[in-house]
Amino acid sequence: MNDIWQINQLLEIFINNGYEDKALPYLNKLANSKEFLQSNGQNITQHYLHIGDIEMAKTVAKMMSKAPDNYSQQKSLILVADWYIKNSEISKALEILDFAYQKANKITYVHLGHDSIGASAGSRKEIYLRDIYQQLMKLKQYDKAYKVINSIGSEQDDAKEFLAEQLIDFASQQAGSLSRKQIENILIQAQKLVDENSDYFELRIKLLLADVYVKLGDNNKAIDLIAEALTMANESCCYQDDILLEAGKIFDSNNLKTNPKLKKALHLIIKEELS
Repeated sequence: MNDIWQINQLLEIFINNGYEDKALPYLNKLANSKEFLQSNGQNITQHYLHIGDIEMAKTVAKMMSKAPDNYSQQKSLILVADWYIKNSEISKALEILDFAYQKANKITYVHLGHDSIGASAGSRKEIYLRDIYQQLMKLKQYDKAYKVINSIGSEQDDAKEFLAEQLIDFASQQAGSLSRKQIENILIQAQKLVDENSDYFELRIKLLLADVYVKLGDNNKAIDLIAEALTMANESCCYQDDILLEAGKIFDSNNLKTNPKLKKALHLIIKEELS
């Protein structure tokens, strides 16, 4: 049998029914098919991990493509890194993550306004860097994680939004470790990336910042940011409901209490609704 798609069907049947020994010859055959690996390599990597062959999973993931931008390969590398992390093989996880990063970092960021997520090289680069960043944060490799998110390499608005969100996430996770001054420097870096012409993103950033200030123990600052976001949302064309919902989640999950600034913002929203 030489048709790779028929081989894959048989492989899936054997794997799903627990016949790993019968599945292995078909798995090995697909692992040697460049055509199949280009688009379905992630499945092959998962199957090797499922049967406990980490070495073959790593080999397939690394050899899958020579191109810097291959979605299936990047996802496969993250699967292998995650396996190493769960099995406390940290140095091997870091080696795989560095391999993934070196490839992702070579991608030229391009994203057009009509492109959907994953359809452009720019949005895929965001996905790859975010995945690597999250694994490095798990490993408490904070300097490396910070370097990864700062490697987006573009002044396009979408790239700047990606970086701003990741910087705020980094600050949020580090709120208990870094000094307040260090955290606020990161937040300032994030705020400088916000395009004043992008109302919705500016509102979202205020809410993300509020969540960080809660973790810093500065509830008053957090509530002020929520009030600012609600006031801006009330003046916008169409973001009020979304921002009000997100603000409510932050408020409720952190047991915050209203202050005069927030009461004023809520009063204006109610007045607008009743008018």
